Amino acid sequence: MWLRETIINSNGEDCVDWPYGRGADGYGRVWDRGVGVMKSVTHVSLELSGSPRPSSPDNLALHSCDRPTCVTPQHLRWGSNAENLAESVIRARTSRGEKRPQAKLTTEIVQQMRSGDISSKEASSLCGCTRKTANRARRGET
Repeated sequence: MWLRETIINSNGEDCVDWPYGRGADGYGRVWDRGVGVMKSVTHVSLELSGSPRPSSPDNLALHSCDRPTCVTPQHLRWGSNAENLAESVIRARTSRGEKRPQAKLTTEIVQQMRSGDISSKEASSLCGCTRKTANRARRGET
């Protein structure tokens, strides 16, 4: 089995990318013949390396390398969705503010509203958002 040999031969430093089938989320998938279901290849990697899945079904395989295709067991650990989300914020993997694709207000416009240079009504007209959204941004609520 490719995965078992890769884990045994891995130096633990380099990412080893799963070269086979992936789901829509970009994570590797493998058929578990014993159970008759598709499994996440990162879960199988952890299990093969001697780290069985914790009893809670909410546990995910978290990547220290932030690469969904990596199956190197030393880059993986079991953790919760809350831990995964917290790590994504710390590592700046989430889009916030004007980096979000649907954002309409810019940091510059929000700063102008907060300093009183332009009104929320003017900002909403300039950016194509509602006055409510502009007011919330001015107050720091979004």
